[in-house]
Amino acid sequence: MARKQHLHNLRPGFTLVELLVVIAIIAILVLLLLPAINAIRESARRTQCISRVSQLLVALHSYENAHGEFPVGAKNPTRPILNQPTGQHHGWLIPLLPHIEEHNVYRLIDQSVSVYHRNNKIAAASAPHFLVCPSSWEVEYGYQSTYCGVHHDVEAPIDVNNNGVFRLNQATKKRDITDGLRHTLFIGEVDDFIPGLGWLSGTRATLRNTGVGMNLTGPDAKARPIVTPQMIKEFEESISSTGKDYGLNDEYEAAALFDEYSSDEDAADSSTGEIAEAESDDDEIVYDDEGGSPDDKPKNPLLDPFAAAKRNRTYVGSFGSSHSSPGAVFGFGDGHVQFLSENINLKVLQQLANRHDGQSIDDDDIK
Repeated sequence: MARKQHLHNLRPGFTLVELLVVIAIIAILVLLLLPAINAIRESARRTQCISRVSQLLVALHSYENAHGEFPVGAKNPTRPILNQPTGQHHGWLIPLLPHIEEHNVYRLIDQSVSVYHRNNKIAAASAPHFLVCPSSWEVEYGYQSTYCGVHHDVEAPIDVNNNGVFRLNQATKKRDITDGLRHTLFIGEVDDFIPGLGWLSGTRATLRNTGVGMNLTGPDAKARPIVTPQMIKEFEESISSTGKDYGLNDEYEAAALFDEYSSDEDAADSSTGEIAEAESDDDEIVYDDEGGSPDDKPKNPLLDPFAAAKRNRTYVGSFGSSHSSPGAVFGFGDGHVQFLSENINLKVLQQLANRHDGQSIDDDDIK
């Protein structure tokens, strides 16, 4: 009787096989849920990115209401803009600061000297957080902007005669945007692995064009791979191995690179009102839209068609982003923000970048 009672009280348990099956099911569920979780996170980051571009557009229109014109893309006594830290290069983001409640950062900037001057070191390392897309790898640093103004519709140096809204030393008024604000690009995302000259700089660090499609470095180039933490680590190690501190790990030394090239004496004199031709180590600055003279154009299609412009330090480049969806967020002149696919027709993208080409654009093509 006691034995029967004992057997009656025994409870069934998991066997090893059953336990392994349960673990396998849980693992499968986790694997199925992870992509959905990552997609939700990326969607949230993209929404935040759109909000930041919208904030910049509001600031631009606030500036325009106060001054009757939009800020110039870059201020510099010589032309065109060279991608090297040896000019005034005051960018379009600087005058926006009071219009986005960044008065303290604005007061840090000494506008009587170059943006690369030691007086502007702290300001160069104090980029407002909303200048960086949450999906970008540059979110970890404090001296870059992933949002750039549109200076031209084709690949060409940043200069006074560009077709975009943000030009060298030339302020654009609303009446100059004859294609209409709704069909004119103001701002777009960029995603460069190699750091630029900082958010204060009116170079390719804050200005871009639509000479090629998004996420491309040339007409035949492939989309760049997603930047991983390991790639960033390897890049930092390669910089460290040179023995030079470029400020990647110290926010108050973010402008260390600038001191290597500039000083009190060689910084451009902002008192001059003349626009001189820029000096270059090369014999000639190439203005050709495709990056070189006929003699410079590569015979091999695998070569970089913009090699000459890069040698002359006048290459600017296009837009792109780190979002999981191929494309980038753009801000239009009327204040609306839209994610454009990198597969958008290049001609349409270039028409949007040109403020006065007189070409009509079908809204269905803007996607």
